[in-house]
Formats: sequence, structure tokens, C-alpha cells
Amino acid sequence: MPPKITIVGCGQAGSSIAYHCLQRGFPIRLLDARPEPQVKHNQQIPWGWYRKISLQSSLKRRVTTPAFPFPEFSDHIHLTKGPMLITTQHDHVVDQWTSWIDQCEGTDARVVRPSDVESTFELSSEYFKGNGGVFVCDTRDYLMDFNALNTHLWAYFDAHPDCEWVKSCTVHRVCPERGTQNQNPVVLDTSHGPLSSTHTVFTVGNQSSTLFPEQPIAQIRLPYASIHLPVHHKYISLWNKDSSVLFYQDGTTKVACGVQSVFDGRASNWRTLHHFMAMGL
Repeated sequence: MPPKITIVGCGQAGSSIAYHCLQRGFPIRLLDARPEPQVKHNQQIPWGWYRKISLQSSLKRRVTTPAFPFPEFSDHIHLTKGPMLITTQHDHVVDQWTSWIDQCEGTDARVVRPSDVESTFELSSEYFKGNGGVFVCDTRDYLMDFNALNTHLWAYFDAHPDCEWVKSCTVHRVCPERGTQNQNPVVLDTSHGPLSSTHTVFTVGNQSSTLFPEQPIAQIRLPYASIHLPVHHKYISLWNKDSSVLFYQDGTTKVACGVQSVFDGRASNWRTLHHFMAMGL
């Protein structure tokens, strides 16, 4: 029998890891501070955008796959379908897009030049000033509803015989276990009492700073606003460097920060910030 893996945190990352561990025959124990999955209205992100970022380098191609990781849930979480666009005013970015398309086997992504954007997507060609263009994501891409995905995953965990669920469980501290020769065991000091674990995965996001204060933590804010403004467009989302807009099937329009984000220096661990500076972020 494979060893039981304890996964602390059952959000997007923790749920994904737990699912794939169970699929591969590993029993798991899930700890999460919430009694139920967190519900957020229109918690949808673009799977195609993720795929483009993940597969744009040879290094990432070796550790990622273009296949959707939860095929049995796909019909339940693809709520908004249609073309997803990324715009740029720079020709060298278009050259990189074209190179990526040539290297990505099976994709039908394409680039539309400024001269054709008005007739194709009703975008103003004046924005481009004759440069750059529009990257049209693969037709297999869509906006993935993370709220719906988490709901289905939590129901899957509830029903799985090899999954031990500990809900409403907060981890306060991580301590090494004394007096044992097992493989790096730890004791988790939790709101449900001490729990021993020999194989532990922590997926607690920015909360990591409370459990591991010596680790580099940078808190990133992604500002956005949602309004109910039913509109019809020839695309479901549009990104550029500074802004983005997403049109959901229920008439909600989400305006956000595009591919930029806000680094919150006040909430960051300055003692470990040099780790991020070394990565060029």
C-alpha cells in the first residue's frame, strides 16, 4: 500500500494535487480550514491563456501537457466558450507568437494583423498604430470556472474511499516529530489536535508565511471589477499588457489588470525578497 500523503490546503493547487494522487493510487488526507468550497461569483479563468504561458518554452513543455487535467469534469466547468484574444502593439511580440504557433503541434491558434482586426473582431485598428496584432487562442480554449471545478472536486473527495477529509481544520504550526526513525516525519499542530505525517504537501498560498516565516513569500494583488452589462462581442475575452475584459455567458462583464499585477510590498517578507529579485521578477 503506498504511503498516505497529507495535503494541507484544498484550493486550486491542493485540489489538483489531491485528485491526481488519488488517480495514481495514493491514499491522501486532506486538511482545509473551510467547511465547504469557497463560492465566488464568476470565478472563471482562461485555460487557453494558461496553456500558452505553460507551453511557450522548451523547459515548460517537458513538465506540462496541453491536455485538460480533469476530463471527467470538463462539461460542467466550461461555461463560457468563444474566441479569446491577446493584443500587442509590438511586432517582436507577434514574431514570438508566430514562433510559438509553429512549434506547438496541433494548435489552430493564429495571429491577426492590425489591417484585419476591424473586419474580424470589430476592434479599432487605431489602437495598434500599424504595429503588433492580435493573438487568437486555440479553439479548444475556454474560460474555466474554478468555483464549479472545486465544487466537483470536493464532491469527488467526499465519495472516494482512499480520501480522509478533515474539514474546518486550521494548521497552526509544523514541528519535527521526535523519537522516530521514519522518513522526515512532522507533527501538524491543528485545530483538531496534533496530526503526524510522513509525506506532507503544503498548498496554502500566502498563508505559508505564518507556517514557514523563513521562506520567500511575495503577495500579489490582481485588481478587478465586475458589472452586469449584457453585451454581444465576437470574442469572450481580450487581454493586453495593462488591462483585460471578460464577457461571461450570464451577462457579467469583468474588467481586470491584464497580464500585470500589483506587488504589495507592505505585506511581503523583506528578509527573503532577494530570492524574487534573483529570479528577475
